Parts: sequence; structure tokens; C-alpha cells
Amino acid sequence: MLQNQREMKNFVKVILYIIVLLFYSCSSPAHKQPRLSKLCLIADSAGVKMVDDSLFGKNIFLEVPTIDAGNSALDAFFVALHRNSKVVRIAHWGDSQIEGGRLSKELRTYFQNIFGGQGVGYVPIVDITSPVSYSYASSENWMRYTFFHHRLQNSLYGPGGSAFKPVPFAVIEDSTQVSDSIMTGASSFTNAFVNFTLPFNYGRAVLWYGSVDKPTKVRIFMDGKQDQVYLTWDGTNSWNEVEIHGQAHHLKLVFPLESPLIYGLSFESSRGVIIDNFGLRGHSGDGILLVRDEVLKKYVENKNVELLIFQFGANVIPYLHDEKSVNEAIQIYDKILQRMRILFPKRSMLFIGPGDMPLRGKFASNPFIKTFNEKLKNIALKNGCAYFDVYGFMGGEGSLGKWIKNKLASEDGHFTNEGRELLAREIMNELLHSYHLFLLRKNDL
Repeated sequence: MLQNQREMKNFVKVILYIIVLLFYSCSSPAHKQPRLSKLCLIADSAGVKMVDDSLFGKNIFLEVPTIDAGNSALDAFFVALHRNSKVVRIAHWGDSQIEGGRLSKELRTYFQNIFGGQGVGYVPIVDITSPVSYSYASSENWMRYTFFHHRLQNSLYGPGGSAFKPVPFAVIEDSTQVSDSIMTGASSFTNAFVNFTLPFNYGRAVLWYGSVDKPTKVRIFMDGKQDQVYLTWDGTNSWNEVEIHGQAHHLKLVFPLESPLIYGLSFESSRGVIIDNFGLRGHSGDGILLVRDEVLKKYVENKNVELLIFQFGANVIPYLHDEKSVNEAIQIYDKILQRMRILFPKRSMLFIGPGDMPLRGKFASNPFIKTFNEKLKNIALKNGCAYFDVYGFMGGEGSLGKWIKNKLASEDGHFTNEGRELLAREIMNELLHSYHLFLLRKNDL
């Protein structure tokens, strides 16, 4: 009798998964369906393999290791998705391939269409790139600190590795991010503001900030209506948050100069999937080691982060010139993943590897990418982290030329909008396939 019940339960899971796949395949708006078909044709002409969308397809580029007690490295994330009893958060750290919300946006759309959720998650106060999901305007007197450029000596960064502070003078930052140079103007300011235009729905806005000496008032204008919140501190944490009530599509915040470090805002919902994008141009990834343990722990635990995504590697490839340089680069990522596994032994992790990259001034692939990619995958798997092989997905050595020809990537290796859509679709397909296997394995959910 018990065996029959289990068989029936597995059968129901398969039916539910088929429904999920059908919903997923139709989750893009109708006007985007021809675009997806066109993208698939472009991918085919570029020699890009893609996983079978059917129930019987198998992963090609996503490798998920088995960890303790026979569970896969993504099971904790899948349990949270399946229960769907509260918000399931994904933290997405990366370099310029994701800055401004790139790739996170496409993945977020897929996840929220299937599992629910509203809002874009974390947004910085100011940035050197244009965000893809919203627009903003700010006063010129925000000092921007990151763990890569213009560092804080006390390492009091937010979980994304950045912090912002109002100052009484104008700040002109090097937008190319080739140095730490910050130029200041003679203008005098008495406060600092940021104004967001938000073309999406969300449940609530939350302001993230650092330690404060005394309560600090922040003036808020929501669709023209004025309000205020106070930034306070319990004396124990260097990362704090306060909710801003309402769901305005035009939101302006005005900060006094004596404000603490401000980390940014989060536009989120109480259930479904939220993806926080922590992109930083030119970054190799090791700066994340400068974020304090207490900040990372409070962020991951209090915000219910169930999947940690790391997307790095492209910025070390130009410096790979022999076996020694490859091994030195690999040690960076081994150290990052070891630390994250120690801090969060029960959380799922995914590393999205780098794609094909050219030699400086040439279209030929860097000859050490293949070795670097293989070793990076092995390091990820060793640390109980799933690995998505972007290099393999693109077609391996020399594939960047085909992607450029088909307008899927630029000459420096960055993906175009069409290239990112293809990549996001493949990542999502293979994650869903792994989720299907998880549902078939688990009888006690």
C-alpha cells in the first residue's frame, strides 16, 4: 500500500512538472515568442547547443555535484522553491557582464513568472552604468565606495560590496573605472537626494544602511506625497534596514549630510522569488572577501537568501599567460567558495563561468581559457557548488567570433541583449530540469 502511495505521488510530481514546463514555455509575453524563435535560429547558426526543453531532456552545461547524504548542491534552493511559503531570495554577484541588472533581469523574469514574486530586489544609490529595469537621477554629492575602487578602510560595505555617503561637495568619478581617482567640485550641498522611476510592481521598499550615532531623518516623496523614516541602530550590527511603506512608482529620498553609510534599496515582495544584482565593473571577485562576515550572515539569514550565484572570471583571463597564472587565478575562486561554504553550509551555490574571450587586440581565443574553465569548474564542484559552463555553451575555443558575427556578443566578450536572453534561457532550462529530478527523488515533501 505504501509503495503504491509513493508511486502515485511520483506520478503526480511528473504531471506537475510537465505543467511547469508548459507554463514556462509560454511564460514570455506573446509579442516575445517570435523573438525567442528568432533567437533560437541565430543560436543554431552560431553553433550554439541548447538543452532539450522536453521532460526527457538532460543538462548539457550545468553540473550539479552530490553533497552530504546524497543531496545535490541545489537541493536546499529547490526545497525553498517547492514550499513557496515565503520569499526565496537569490544573490547574484558578478562583474560587468551583470552590471546594471543584466542577466539578473532575464533570470528574474523567468523565476517570477513561474514561482511568483514582484520587484527587482537590490538597487544601489548611484552607479556608473545605466540600470536596465528602472531609471534614476541623483544629486552630484554622493561619494561611492566599493571593495574594488575607492575602498573603505574599515570594510563597512553592504552585502554587494559598495556603500554611499552624502558629502558637501560635488563628486566626479572616473566612469571607466581604470583608477581610484575621485575629483571634487567646489559646489556646496546641504543634503543629497536620489529619485527613482520604477516601471514595475512591488510589495514594499526597504532602505539598507550602516551604523548610526543618533536617529537620522530621511525625507521621502512617493508619487508626490511626502513622508519620512528614521534611521536607527540597535548597537550591534553594521548593516540595518528600514521599510518604506507604499508602492510608489516615483520615489524620491532626501538624506541629510550627517547620514550614515547608505547601501541602497530593495524593491521586493513577501513571497515568490527576488534576485539581488551585485554587479561591479572590472572586478575579479576577490573583493567579496572584504565584506564582513556579520554583514553577509545577516543579509543571507534575515533576507532568506537560498541561492548564492557567483559570475566571475572574465577579468582575470587577459592575465592568463602560463600554467602558473592559471593556478594563481584559480586560488582566488577557491578561497571565495571555501569562505562562503563555511559561512553558509546549508545554502545552495551556483558559479556561472566566463565565456570565450579574445587575446588583447585579436579575435583568437586566449589559449589558456579552456584549462582555466575546467579547473574553475572542478574548484566549484569541490566546494559543493553547481557550475554552469558558459564557455562550453558558447561553443568553446574560437566561438566568440561566431557570436560577434551573429550579434550575440561584442568584440570584448560582453553579451548583447540577444546573447544574454539566450544564456538566461539555457540557464533556466537546465535549472528547471534539475528541479524536476529533485522532485522525482524526494518523496517526503
